[in-house]
Amino acid sequence: MLPEFVWHQWQFADDAEQFAPGAEIRLSGLHGAARALAIAAWVGGTRRPFLVVARSDEAAAGLAQDLRFFLGEERVALLPEREADPESRAGRVDTLHRFSIAAVSVVVASVPAALLRTLPPGQLAQAVLSLYPQRSVAREAVIQALTAGGYRSVGQVSEPGEYATRGGILDCFPPNERQPVRVEFFGDEVHSLRRFDPETQRSLGPADRVTILPLQEYLLTEEAAGRLSTRLRTRALRAAVGLSPVLVEALEQRRSMPEWDVFLPDLLTETESLLAYLPADGVVVWDERRRSARRSPPSASTSRTWHPSSRRPKSAGPIGKVFRRRGNSTQCCDWRRLQDHPVRAVRQAAR
Repeated sequence: MLPEFVWHQWQFADDAEQFAPGAEIRLSGLHGAARALAIAAWVGGTRRPFLVVARSDEAAAGLAQDLRFFLGEERVALLPEREADPESRAGRVDTLHRFSIAAVSVVVASVPAALLRTLPPGQLAQAVLSLYPQRSVAREAVIQALTAGGYRSVGQVSEPGEYATRGGILDCFPPNERQPVRVEFFGDEVHSLRRFDPETQRSLGPADRVTILPLQEYLLTEEAAGRLSTRLRTRALRAAVGLSPVLVEALEQRRSMPEWDVFLPDLLTETESLLAYLPADGVVVWDERRRSARRSPPSASTSRTWHPSSRRPKSAGPIGKVFRRRGNSTQCCDWRRLQDHPVRAVRQAAR
């Protein structure tokens, strides 16, 4: 396998033995897909989770595509920016969930996508709904979870993010699933699960389990809606203006909308940075332009640099701390002021 060959041929293994928490290794002279190949070699050689931060969405998408070629489709996930469209919002939740349960080896994100604060891993785990036959759970409780997670109630499910009820049957289409699922309840117990065609509504066969993720990075529960209502009314009172009827109606109906992202600190009891999803042995890769790679902030730490033409690492001088964390009062994190985190870093200088 090519990444394994590169790991040994380029002697990355020698550096890995001294790759302690807080250390940084600099790779330079990498062009095109060679950047992804180097990361793939480190992923396979260290067997650690990796967070790759690129300068833009376009660069992140291209790097993720190259990494999938070397590592496989299922081992790499792209964290999109938090946009207004439901697909990107659900995609962020799906990537965070897969990263939290170690279902992917590498998460690639642009700087804007990585800086956004989000819900803590523990709260995301509690928001994930897992259904399987003979599980004891009330149908009303599932409906409440779907509504809080941003799902829309419709007469007939045809698109991701929708659910429909009739009698003891609940149809739901989680965006992380390829087909919608039909849940049949017998009292307060899941009797059966079946996937179905959203166009014909015909059954496609039984399902052993279905995982339902929220559609956004918060749950619009009664408590969260109360906090948000208080904040909206307080702001309107201070500004001496009336509340928008659209916002009032959406809040009363517990309807999720992109405008609520501004009030994320009110919707969540606490927020976290993306680093909260990275295990203690995780590695952060900075994919940089060559000119920005020469602007490393001073620190007592020492890095290693490597170039394909030399094969052997050489001293590179001082580098800065990778992360410091601050409080949850803002929408975004400041990488330079994040709390001390025992994270390892690989910094790539791409031309």
